[in-house]
Amino acid sequence: MAPIPDEVVEQLSAHQMLRGFDRDSAGSGWHDNDLLFTGPTGLPLHPAGLPPIRLHGLRHGAATLALASGVDITVVQKMLRHTDLDTTSQIYTMVLPQLGREAVTRAIDLVPRNQH
Repeated sequence: MAPIPDEVVEQLSAHQMLRGFDRDSAGSGWHDNDLLFTGPTGLPLHPAGLPPIRLHGLRHGAATLALASGVDITVVQKMLRHTDLDTTSQIYTMVLPQLGREAVTRAIDLVPRNQH
């Protein structure tokens, strides 16, 4: 399992505490479920105008953002628990060309130039 940053753990802990206050305030009107994010009575949230996103879509988004921010693909492979690097690179081929261009640009920027 990928490590969870301390800041995220702190935010989730604070959220759980606030959710406890909501549960107490709602009393018998509380809808108990296994959801982490709910409305003030425990009912699921339905953000206006946003499509539902499956957990797999969030996983894919996190991996894409990690790669786009420069995280090495082997780290992303381990984060996703892919058994081999080939799987990761095949799935994220749409991100890799952009990363390749950025890597070349960074390498070119390292080459000293005569300033006339």
